[in-house]
Amino acid sequence: MSRWGTFDTCHDRVFTLARRILGFGSLGLVVGLVLGGLVLASCGGSNTSGEAPTTRTGSAAVLDQRAGGQASVVATADGILVAISYGIGDQPTCPAGPVGLVDESGRLGWRAEPPAQLFTVAGRASDSNVVADGVGTDCRPGPFVSTDAGVGWQPRSRPDGFTLPMPWLALDPGGNRVLAWTAGRVFETADLGATWTSRPSSARPLAIAPDGRLFGWWARGIVTSTDGGGRWSPYSLDAGAAIGQPRAAVTWGDGVVTAGTDGLVRVDPAGDRLVLDEGDALAVATGGRPGSEFLVAVVVAPDGSTRLVVAAQPDAIAVERIPLPDAALPAKRAVASVAATASQIVLALGDGQTVVLVRVPVIR
Repeated sequence: MSRWGTFDTCHDRVFTLARRILGFGSLGLVVGLVLGGLVLASCGGSNTSGEAPTTRTGSAAVLDQRAGGQASVVATADGILVAISYGIGDQPTCPAGPVGLVDESGRLGWRAEPPAQLFTVAGRASDSNVVADGVGTDCRPGPFVSTDAGVGWQPRSRPDGFTLPMPWLALDPGGNRVLAWTAGRVFETADLGATWTSRPSSARPLAIAPDGRLFGWWARGIVTSTDGGGRWSPYSLDAGAAIGQPRAAVTWGDGVVTAGTDGLVRVDPAGDRLVLDEGDALAVATGGRPGSEFLVAVVVAPDGSTRLVVAAQPDAIAVERIPLPDAALPAKRAVASVAATASQIVLALGDGQTVVLVRVPVIR
Protein backbone atom coordinates (compact mmCIF):
# COMPACT_ATOMS: atom_id res chain seq x y z
CA MET A 1 0.00 0.00 0.00
CA SER A 2 1.33 3.43 -0.96
CA ARG A 3 1.31 6.45 1.29
CA TRP A 4 1.14 10.10 0.37
CA GLY A 5 4.66 11.17 -0.55
CA THR A 6 6.79 14.20 0.17
CA PHE A 7 6.46 17.54 -1.58
CA ASP A 8 8.23 20.79 -0.84
CA THR A 9 5.43 23.19 -1.81
CA CYS A 10 4.89 24.01 1.84
CA HIS A 11 8.23 25.78 1.62
CA ASP A 12 7.13 27.36 -1.65
CA ARG A 13 4.30 28.97 0.33
CA VAL A 14 6.90 30.63 2.54
CA PHE A 15 8.51 32.24 -0.50
CA THR A 16 5.10 33.33 -1.81
CA LEU A 17 4.25 34.83 1.58
CA ALA A 18 7.58 36.64 1.68
CA ARG A 19 7.12 38.00 -1.82
CA ARG A 20 3.75 39.43 -0.89
CA ILE A 21 4.74 41.21 2.31
CA LEU A 22 8.36 42.31 1.75
CA GLY A 23 6.95 45.21 -0.20
CA PHE A 24 6.13 46.80 3.17
CA GLY A 25 9.79 47.60 3.90
CA SER A 26 11.69 46.68 7.07
CA LEU A 27 8.48 46.11 9.01
CA GLY A 28 7.43 43.67 6.30
CA LEU A 29 10.76 41.89 6.63
CA VAL A 30 10.24 41.35 10.35
CA VAL A 31 6.65 40.20 9.90
CA GLY A 32 7.70 37.97 7.02
CA LEU A 33 10.36 36.25 9.09
CA VAL A 34 7.93 35.60 11.93
CA LEU A 35 5.11 34.36 9.76
CA GLY A 36 7.48 32.38 7.58
CA GLY A 37 8.79 30.59 10.62
CA LEU A 38 5.27 29.71 11.69
CA VAL A 39 4.47 28.33 8.22
CA LEU A 40 7.67 26.29 8.18
CA ALA A 41 6.79 24.91 11.58
CA SER A 42 3.40 23.88 10.25
CA CYS A 43 5.25 22.06 7.46
CA GLY A 44 6.70 19.82 10.08
CA GLY A 45 10.25 21.21 10.10
CA SER A 46 12.56 18.43 9.02
CA ASN A 47 9.77 15.86 9.06
CA THR A 48 9.45 14.49 5.52
CA SER A 49 6.56 12.11 5.96
CA GLY A 50 4.14 14.39 4.08
CA GLU A 51 1.19 12.19 5.03
CA ALA A 52 -2.36 13.21 4.30
CA PRO A 53 -4.53 12.46 7.31
CA THR A 54 -7.38 10.47 5.80
CA THR A 55 -6.61 9.03 2.37
CA ARG A 56 -4.26 6.35 1.05
CA THR A 57 -3.94 4.60 -2.28
CA GLY A 58 -3.22 0.98 -3.06
CA SER A 59 -1.04 -0.43 -5.82
CA ALA A 60 -1.78 0.21 -9.49
CA ALA A 61 -3.05 -2.84 -11.37
CA VAL A 62 -4.01 -3.42 -15.01
CA LEU A 63 -7.76 -4.02 -15.42
CA ASP A 64 -7.90 -4.82 -19.11
CA GLN A 65 -6.22 -4.30 -22.47
CA ARG A 66 -8.18 -3.91 -25.69
CA ALA A 67 -7.74 -2.89 -29.29
CA GLY A 68 -8.62 0.75 -29.77
CA GLY A 69 -7.24 4.17 -30.56
CA GLN A 70 -8.01 5.77 -27.22
CA ALA A 71 -10.49 5.68 -24.34
CA SER A 72 -12.44 8.13 -22.19
CA VAL A 73 -13.11 7.46 -18.51
CA VAL A 74 -15.62 9.51 -16.48
CA ALA A 75 -16.99 9.26 -12.94
CA THR A 76 -20.69 8.52 -12.40
CA ALA A 77 -22.80 7.68 -9.35
CA ASP A 78 -22.61 3.99 -10.35
CA GLY A 79 -18.84 3.81 -10.84
CA ILE A 80 -16.37 4.86 -13.52
CA LEU A 81 -17.56 4.54 -17.11
CA VAL A 82 -15.09 3.51 -19.84
CA ALA A 83 -15.67 4.19 -23.56
CA ILE A 84 -13.18 2.93 -26.17
CA SER A 85 -13.03 4.41 -29.66
CA TYR A 86 -11.19 3.38 -32.82
CA GLY A 87 -11.09 6.74 -34.58
CA ILE A 88 -12.72 8.17 -37.67
CA GLY A 89 -11.62 6.29 -40.78
CA ASP A 90 -12.76 5.50 -44.27
CA GLN A 91 -14.32 2.15 -43.41
CA PRO A 92 -17.68 1.51 -45.14
CA THR A 93 -19.33 0.56 -41.84
CA CYS A 94 -19.42 2.35 -38.50
CA PRO A 95 -18.58 -0.09 -35.68
CA ALA A 96 -19.71 0.39 -32.10
CA GLY A 97 -17.07 1.01 -29.48
CA PRO A 98 -16.92 -1.02 -26.24
CA VAL A 99 -18.45 0.66 -23.18
CA GLY A 100 -17.86 -0.67 -19.67
CA LEU A 101 -18.25 0.28 -16.02
CA VAL A 102 -15.81 -0.19 -13.16
CA ASP A 103 -18.00 -0.53 -10.06
CA GLU A 104 -16.96 0.57 -6.59
CA SER A 105 -15.56 -2.89 -5.79
CA GLY A 106 -13.18 -2.60 -8.76
CA ARG A 107 -14.99 -5.06 -11.01
CA LEU A 108 -15.01 -4.12 -14.72
CA GLY A 109 -18.14 -5.17 -16.57
CA TRP A 110 -18.60 -4.51 -20.27
CA ARG A 111 -22.03 -3.33 -21.37
CA ALA A 112 -23.96 -4.73 -24.29
CA GLU A 113 -22.74 -3.16 -27.51
CA PRO A 114 -23.89 0.47 -27.59
CA PRO A 115 -25.44 1.86 -30.77
CA ALA A 116 -22.43 4.09 -31.39
CA GLN A 117 -18.71 4.64 -31.17
CA LEU A 118 -18.18 7.33 -28.52
CA PHE A 119 -15.33 9.84 -28.77
CA THR A 120 -15.73 12.69 -26.26
CA VAL A 121 -17.56 11.66 -23.07
CA ALA A 122 -18.74 13.72 -20.08
CA GLY A 123 -20.23 12.59 -16.75
CA ARG A 124 -20.29 13.49 -13.08
CA ALA A 125 -20.14 11.55 -9.84
CA SER A 126 -23.43 12.92 -8.50
CA ASP A 127 -25.75 11.05 -10.91
CA SER A 128 -25.87 8.48 -13.72
CA ASN A 129 -26.16 10.92 -16.64
CA VAL A 130 -23.54 10.65 -19.38
CA VAL A 131 -23.35 12.73 -22.57
CA ALA A 132 -21.07 11.72 -25.43
CA ASP A 133 -20.16 12.75 -28.93
CA GLY A 134 -19.81 9.96 -31.45
CA VAL A 135 -20.98 8.13 -34.56
CA GLY A 136 -23.85 5.65 -34.55
CA THR A 137 -23.68 2.21 -36.11
CA ASP A 138 -25.94 3.69 -38.81
CA CYS A 139 -23.05 6.14 -39.50
CA ARG A 140 -25.07 9.12 -38.26
CA PRO A 141 -23.22 11.42 -35.85
CA GLY A 142 -24.48 11.99 -32.30
CA PRO A 143 -24.52 13.33 -29.62
CA PHE A 144 -25.72 10.40 -27.50
CA VAL A 145 -27.11 10.42 -23.96
CA SER A 146 -27.32 7.76 -21.25
CA THR A 147 -29.26 8.26 -18.01
CA ASP A 148 -28.18 4.93 -16.47
CA ALA A 149 -24.36 5.08 -16.64
CA GLY A 150 -24.06 3.52 -20.07
CA VAL A 151 -26.64 0.71 -19.99
CA GLY A 152 -28.83 2.39 -22.60
CA TRP A 153 -28.13 5.19 -25.07
CA GLN A 154 -30.39 7.59 -26.94
CA PRO A 155 -29.32 9.68 -29.95
CA ARG A 156 -29.92 13.42 -29.83
CA SER A 157 -30.25 15.96 -32.61
CA ARG A 158 -26.95 17.45 -33.68
CA PRO A 159 -26.89 21.25 -33.76
CA ASP A 160 -25.40 23.07 -36.72
CA GLY A 161 -21.71 23.71 -36.23
CA PHE A 162 -20.85 20.58 -34.21
CA THR A 163 -17.62 18.98 -35.38
CA LEU A 164 -16.59 15.37 -34.99
CA PRO A 165 -15.04 14.58 -32.64
CA MET A 166 -16.02 17.36 -30.24
CA PRO A 167 -12.87 18.84 -28.63
CA TRP A 168 -14.54 19.64 -25.28
CA LEU A 169 -17.75 18.49 -23.58
CA ALA A 170 -18.77 18.89 -19.91
CA LEU A 171 -21.68 18.51 -17.50
CA ASP A 172 -22.27 21.33 -15.03
CA PRO A 173 -21.47 19.84 -11.58
CA GLY A 174 -24.02 22.09 -9.91
CA GLY A 175 -26.86 22.23 -12.45
CA ASN A 176 -28.50 20.68 -15.49
CA ARG A 177 -26.41 22.30 -18.20
CA VAL A 178 -24.27 20.46 -20.73
CA LEU A 179 -21.68 22.60 -22.49
CA ALA A 180 -19.67 21.81 -25.62
CA TRP A 181 -17.11 23.80 -27.57
CA THR A 182 -15.71 23.66 -31.08
CA ALA A 183 -14.48 26.04 -33.77
CA GLY A 184 -14.95 29.18 -31.71
CA ARG A 185 -18.50 28.50 -30.48
CA VAL A 186 -19.93 27.29 -27.17
CA PHE A 187 -23.02 25.06 -27.36
CA GLU A 188 -25.37 24.71 -24.39
CA THR A 189 -28.30 22.46 -23.54
CA ALA A 190 -30.42 22.27 -20.39
CA ASP A 191 -32.36 19.13 -21.41
CA LEU A 192 -29.57 16.61 -22.07
CA GLY A 193 -29.24 17.43 -25.73
CA ALA A 194 -32.87 17.66 -26.83
CA THR A 195 -32.41 21.34 -27.73
CA TRP A 196 -29.26 23.45 -28.07
CA THR A 197 -28.28 27.09 -28.18
CA SER A 198 -24.88 28.45 -29.23
CA ARG A 199 -22.82 31.62 -29.04
CA PRO A 200 -19.39 32.77 -30.25
CA SER A 201 -16.54 32.31 -27.77
CA SER A 202 -13.15 34.01 -27.87
CA ALA A 203 -11.61 31.47 -25.47
CA ARG A 204 -11.42 27.69 -25.28
CA PRO A 205 -13.40 26.36 -22.27
CA LEU A 206 -11.57 24.04 -19.87
CA ALA A 207 -13.75 23.37 -16.81
CA ILE A 208 -17.00 24.29 -15.03
CA ALA A 209 -16.81 25.23 -11.35
CA PRO A 210 -19.48 24.09 -8.85
CA ASP A 211 -20.81 27.66 -8.76
CA GLY A 212 -21.38 27.58 -12.53
CA ARG A 213 -18.39 29.69 -13.55
CA LEU A 214 -16.67 28.60 -16.72
CA PHE A 215 -12.86 28.51 -16.81
CA GLY A 216 -11.06 28.80 -20.13
CA TRP A 217 -7.79 29.66 -21.84
CA TRP A 218 -6.69 32.11 -24.44
CA ALA A 219 -3.30 33.53 -25.45
CA ARG A 220 -3.21 35.75 -22.36
CA GLY A 221 -3.73 32.88 -19.92
CA ILE A 222 -6.57 31.64 -17.72
CA VAL A 223 -9.92 33.41 -18.09
CA THR A 224 -13.39 32.99 -16.57
CA SER A 225 -16.96 33.51 -17.75
CA THR A 226 -20.22 33.81 -15.82
CA ASP A 227 -22.50 33.74 -18.88
CA GLY A 228 -21.58 30.39 -20.39
CA GLY A 229 -18.68 31.58 -22.51
CA GLY A 230 -20.20 34.67 -24.10
CA ARG A 231 -17.86 37.09 -22.32
CA TRP A 232 -14.52 36.31 -20.71
CA SER A 233 -12.36 38.15 -18.18
CA PRO A 234 -8.89 37.42 -16.77
CA TYR A 235 -8.93 35.04 -13.82
CA SER A 236 -6.35 37.22 -12.06
CA LEU A 237 -4.10 40.11 -12.96
CA ASP A 238 -0.87 38.12 -13.21
CA ALA A 239 -2.05 34.54 -13.66
CA GLY A 240 -1.52 33.62 -17.17
CA ALA A 241 1.24 34.85 -19.43
CA ALA A 242 3.55 31.96 -18.57
CA ILE A 243 0.91 29.21 -18.94
CA GLY A 244 0.79 27.47 -22.30
CA GLN A 245 -2.42 26.06 -23.70
CA PRO A 246 -3.52 23.20 -21.41
CA ARG A 247 -4.83 19.86 -22.56
CA ALA A 248 -7.32 19.85 -19.68
CA ALA A 249 -8.13 21.55 -16.39
CA VAL A 250 -10.23 21.13 -13.24
CA THR A 251 -11.33 23.50 -10.52
CA TRP A 252 -9.94 22.59 -7.10
CA GLY A 253 -10.41 24.51 -3.87
CA ASP A 254 -10.42 28.21 -4.75
CA GLY A 255 -8.15 27.72 -7.75
CA VAL A 256 -7.84 25.94 -11.07
CA VAL A 257 -5.34 23.20 -11.99
CA THR A 258 -4.17 22.93 -15.59
CA ALA A 259 -2.55 19.91 -17.27
CA GLY A 260 -0.24 20.37 -20.24
CA THR A 261 3.33 20.62 -21.44
CA ASP A 262 4.01 23.21 -18.72
CA GLY A 263 3.30 20.51 -16.15
CA LEU A 264 0.56 20.17 -13.57
CA VAL A 265 0.01 23.76 -12.44
CA ARG A 266 -2.36 25.24 -9.86
CA VAL A 267 -3.30 28.92 -10.24
CA ASP A 268 -5.14 30.72 -7.43
CA PRO A 269 -7.21 33.92 -7.66
CA ALA A 270 -4.21 36.03 -6.62
CA GLY A 271 -2.31 34.80 -9.66
CA ASP A 272 0.16 32.63 -7.77
CA ARG A 273 1.32 29.54 -9.66
CA LEU A 274 2.15 26.33 -7.84
CA VAL A 275 3.76 23.60 -9.95
CA LEU A 276 2.51 20.27 -8.59
CA ASP A 277 4.54 18.27 -11.11
CA GLU A 278 7.02 19.43 -13.75
CA GLY A 279 6.37 16.60 -16.21
CA ASP A 280 4.13 16.62 -19.27
CA ALA A 281 0.61 16.33 -17.80
CA LEU A 282 -1.69 14.33 -20.09
CA ALA A 283 -4.95 14.32 -18.07
CA VAL A 284 -6.34 15.54 -14.74
CA ALA A 285 -9.46 14.93 -12.61
CA THR A 286 -10.73 15.22 -9.02
CA GLY A 287 -12.36 12.63 -6.76
CA GLY A 288 -13.53 11.89 -3.22
CA ARG A 289 -16.38 13.00 -1.00
CA PRO A 290 -17.30 15.60 -2.12
CA GLY A 291 -16.03 15.13 -5.65
CA SER A 292 -13.04 17.48 -5.32
CA GLU A 293 -11.45 16.03 -2.18
CA PHE A 294 -8.26 15.00 -3.99
CA LEU A 295 -6.62 15.56 -7.37
CA VAL A 296 -5.31 12.92 -9.78
CA ALA A 297 -3.28 13.33 -12.98
CA VAL A 298 -1.41 11.24 -15.54
CA VAL A 299 2.05 12.71 -16.10
CA VAL A 300 5.02 11.80 -18.30
CA ALA A 301 8.10 12.55 -16.20
CA PRO A 302 11.18 14.30 -17.64
CA ASP A 303 12.93 10.90 -17.81
CA GLY A 304 10.15 9.55 -20.03
CA SER A 305 8.42 7.38 -17.42
CA THR A 306 4.65 7.66 -16.98
CA ARG A 307 3.16 8.00 -13.51
CA LEU A 308 -0.02 8.78 -11.66
CA VAL A 309 0.17 11.91 -9.51
CA VAL A 310 -2.20 12.24 -6.55
CA ALA A 311 -2.46 15.44 -4.47
CA ALA A 312 -4.26 15.36 -1.14
CA GLN A 313 -5.12 19.02 -0.64
CA PRO A 314 -5.30 22.15 -2.83
CA ASP A 315 -2.20 23.61 -1.13
CA ALA A 316 -0.37 20.39 -2.12
CA ILE A 317 1.34 19.76 1.20
CA ALA A 318 1.39 16.09 0.19
CA VAL A 319 1.75 14.70 -3.32
CA GLU A 320 2.13 11.04 -4.20
CA ARG A 321 3.71 9.80 -7.41
CA ILE A 322 2.62 6.26 -8.24
CA PRO A 323 4.59 4.34 -10.88
CA LEU A 324 2.45 2.49 -13.41
CA PRO A 325 2.87 -1.22 -14.19
CA ASP A 326 5.13 -1.92 -17.17
CA ALA A 327 2.21 -3.68 -18.86
CA ALA A 328 0.24 -0.41 -18.81
CA LEU A 329 2.78 1.64 -20.73
CA PRO A 330 2.16 2.00 -24.49
CA ALA A 331 5.01 1.45 -26.88
CA LYS A 332 4.32 4.82 -28.53
CA ARG A 333 3.29 8.24 -27.28
CA ALA A 334 0.32 7.89 -24.94
CA VAL A 335 -3.06 9.58 -24.97
CA ALA A 336 -4.57 9.47 -21.50
CA SER A 337 -7.82 9.92 -19.60
CA VAL A 338 -8.34 9.68 -15.83
CA ALA A 339 -11.35 9.67 -13.46
CA ALA A 340 -11.79 9.18 -9.72
CA THR A 341 -14.47 8.50 -7.13
CA ALA A 342 -14.22 8.21 -3.36
CA SER A 343 -13.03 4.60 -3.61
CA GLN A 344 -10.95 4.31 -6.79
CA ILE A 345 -8.95 5.92 -9.57
CA VAL A 346 -9.17 4.58 -13.12
CA LEU A 347 -6.95 5.72 -15.97
CA ALA A 348 -6.77 4.79 -19.64
CA LEU A 349 -3.65 4.92 -21.78
CA GLY A 350 -3.88 4.56 -25.56
CA ASP A 351 -1.29 4.69 -28.34
CA GLY A 352 -3.61 4.62 -31.37
CA GLN A 353 -3.75 0.82 -31.51
CA THR A 354 -4.16 -0.49 -27.97
CA VAL A 355 -5.91 0.83 -24.87
CA VAL A 356 -4.78 -0.23 -21.39
CA LEU A 357 -7.01 0.36 -18.35
CA VAL A 358 -5.41 0.72 -14.91
CA ARG A 359 -7.10 0.90 -11.49
CA VAL A 360 -5.73 2.27 -8.22
CA PRO A 361 -7.89 1.75 -5.09
CA VAL A 362 -8.42 4.59 -2.64
CA ILE A 363 -8.21 3.30 0.93
CA ARG A 364 -9.68 5.19 3.88
